[in-house]
Amino acid sequence: MSTETTSLSYTSPPSTSTANSSYTNDDRDEIFNEYTGFRVQTLPYVLSIDIIAALGIVGNILTIVLMTSKTQRRYSYAIYMTFLAVFDSLVLAMVAAEDTLDHMHDLLETFLNSHIAVCKLWTFILECSLIISPWLLMSMSVDRYVTVVHPKYTERICRPLVSLAVSAIICVVAMVMVSPLVHAAEYVPDEETEQGFICGMVNPDLEHYYMFLSAIMESLLPVSLLFGFNIHTVVTLCRSVRGALDIRETNIRKITISIVLVSILSAVALVPFAIVSLIEYILILSDTDRYLIGLFGSLWHVFNVIRLVNYAMNFYVLIISSIHHRTMLIEKVTCSRNVNQTQLEMTKIGDDDTRIDTNVSAVADA
Repeated sequence: MSTETTSLSYTSPPSTSTANSSYTNDDRDEIFNEYTGFRVQTLPYVLSIDIIAALGIVGNILTIVLMTSKTQRRYSYAIYMTFLAVFDSLVLAMVAAEDTLDHMHDLLETFLNSHIAVCKLWTFILECSLIISPWLLMSMSVDRYVTVVHPKYTERICRPLVSLAVSAIICVVAMVMVSPLVHAAEYVPDEETEQGFICGMVNPDLEHYYMFLSAIMESLLPVSLLFGFNIHTVVTLCRSVRGALDIRETNIRKITISIVLVSILSAVALVPFAIVSLIEYILILSDTDRYLIGLFGSLWHVFNVIRLVNYAMNFYVLIISSIHHRTMLIEKVTCSRNVNQTQLEMTKIGDDDTRIDTNVSAVADA
């Protein structure tokens, strides 16, 4: 039976968890690949991770503030964006913490080994968040697809209650899928340093399952579906431009473009990392030349930074591409209100006083 171990942390490429380890980390000033001679300076690498995480968490908090406002929470895409901001923030905080503790202070093993419950809980939260995030993006793409391509089903499908139910189902499914990893997580010998223990697995079948989750369920499958729905949505939008559009259709088009941009750019950031990790893992299983394994392993840290951008950029893409959300942000930050959007006017109709809500909907002002 194989005694190779699989680490459940995200500070190293897959090759560092196998007997064919091609990374050494004795010198805390750099991450060195002994087979390719490729070096990653530790400080710039960790600093870039921490900056991206800090900016992303701030952006995600602002996203939650915007999407839970009275004018936004009535719309289905706002529910997806809120859930997405929560789980993206978890990924950013945990990955940044792992890299900082590991590469800067050499305390990651101490933290994860403090108690087996810490090892299992950390694995559970991080893996669930990594699965949930891209599937929320895919669900939001489906929501926009229905709105644009099949508008007659909009009232039935694109509702906050449906979005909430879909988001909850995604969370439950992710928890179920991650459960085998959590159950198998234990303290195993650290084959990279050949001393001490790490939070990982020994079961070779679960090692394959772990890679399936990491490469397929966390990126390639949801991203493929996401691209399919968004391409169809964009094509339909381009065709609709040729005809005359009323105000509502024009504004739906604007908000849809913003959401499509968020989805596509996020997907683009995820794909390279997943492909590199998958190829490297296949090369390890096929016992390919160590130099080739090391070559793909060298790219891991570069694409890890790019991947992290996916979890940090949603708010900034939305603000740059949507006038409506920029206006909302300014109003939130300055604590001001647009009278034309928020004032409730009392209008006398016959003998009855009727309140007329002059709020302009989030879609109409996009």
